[in-house]
Amino acid sequence: MPGEKEVEPLNDDNSVLVLHMTVKKKSDGSIVDTTIEEVGKEAGIEKSLFLPRTVIVGDLIEELREAVKHLEVGGKTEVEIPPEKAYGEKDESKIIRIPKKRLLKRGITPKVGTVIEDDKGNRGVITKVTERFAEIDFNHPLAGETLIYEIELVKKLEEPADIVKYLVADALYAKPDDLEVVLEEEVAKVFLPPAVLAGINEPTSETIRSLVYTAFTKIKKAIEELKGIDIIVQIKLVSEKKEEEKEAESKETKNEEET
Repeated sequence: MPGEKEVEPLNDDNSVLVLHMTVKKKSDGSIVDTTIEEVGKEAGIEKSLFLPRTVIVGDLIEELREAVKHLEVGGKTEVEIPPEKAYGEKDESKIIRIPKKRLLKRGITPKVGTVIEDDKGNRGVITKVTERFAEIDFNHPLAGETLIYEIELVKKLEEPADIVKYLVADALYAKPDDLEVVLEEEVAKVFLPPAVLAGINEPTSETIRSLVYTAFTKIKKAIEELKGIDIIVQIKLVSEKKEEEKEAESKETKNEEET
């Protein structure tokens, strides 16, 4: 209305937020995904961990971005996402009909609900079985669905150490409190304990670097915008930290002996 003052957003595109999210189908109210353990268990969703997501506001799709900009910590909101902004409309050309015997030759028993892969690695689900044929839908399971996002702002991150810790934890699907971050001028050292590595499939240094790469680019963006500093992130195992501590103690003892 004329004369009304526009409300200033509480969060901008560079804000780093920790969010609880529950996603439902509008068509039947069924829960597709959630970060809340009790909600997930009640809905029969199986996860090793239910953890809130750490996001940079500007990375969210427009509808979610605008919704969280006006949230304060503890605040909740609900957003409706149409199919074209979610997983697209259902494409009838991705629903195919093949002879059952072709599946049987591959060792697949044609049964409604069975998930299969084609030669290109596309995943589909058998939706109908007749005497001779099986119908397979290669659309995304949520294609054509309008989704409802229920969002709660758990925490707003301001300190560089917290931003590094939470974004790396999000990339590794780990609890932020299981990680330790040490900031030394422009270097952020992230120490990963065995509890975090146990949740990573083949936790080689290459795997860890790959998992952290996306978080690293987000961290640099978030830190630079918030604090105007360029941070280098080093990922270290807890054993490496212990070696550093031993080396520091050795140097300290040597210095004391020299004086």
